[in-house]
Amino acid sequence: TTFAQAGAVDSDSRATQRECDFAVERAFQGKMDDAEALFTGMLSRDNACGWAGLGNLHAMRGDFATALRLYERAIAADSADAGLVLNQALVLELSNEPDSAAAFAERGILLAGGPASARALLALPPESGAKAIAISKLFEIPLPGRKPVRVGTRDVRALIARASGRRPAIPDTLGIKSSRAETNTAFLFYWKH
Repeated sequence: TTFAQAGAVDSDSRATQRECDFAVERAFQGKMDDAEALFTGMLSRDNACGWAGLGNLHAMRGDFATALRLYERAIAADSADAGLVLNQALVLELSNEPDSAAAFAERGILLAGGPASARALLALPPESGAKAIAISKLFEIPLPGRKPVRVGTRDVRALIARASGRRPAIPDTLGIKSSRAETNTAFLFYWKH
């Protein structure tokens, strides 16, 4: 590899990173159609960010089976990314498959280097107990032909606690009715950057 070739590869990688960051930003802004088009454009390069982003968008729509297949493709492109495995765990939990969810969460925790790192990947605040309950956000994910599922950041924290062999310090909120649901579930998932 020549110096010029190495510089071109580095430049391509920076451009891909900017494209990924922009797509994720669009998702956080609630511009899902834009985000989807950008993520889809990355697939021709077998980009893990594209696969993961599309997985998150499908999970946010309640299409959990498709989300899991897309996460598998993302992991095939980047097998060392703990956040992708943690997204699988979360979607399995939402799919009411707690044993599979725990197994994937254990793997994600191991890849992340421990429960604290896993929580950080999922943007969970470091607090626990009553403080975590007070700052927990609740999200609503539509399910085709069924009532939407509600999931909170405390559910994610409880999943990580169970998978790391600890008793969850906070109760699950799956199924709890609340009018405080956030509108953009993008904040619930890990986004590959």
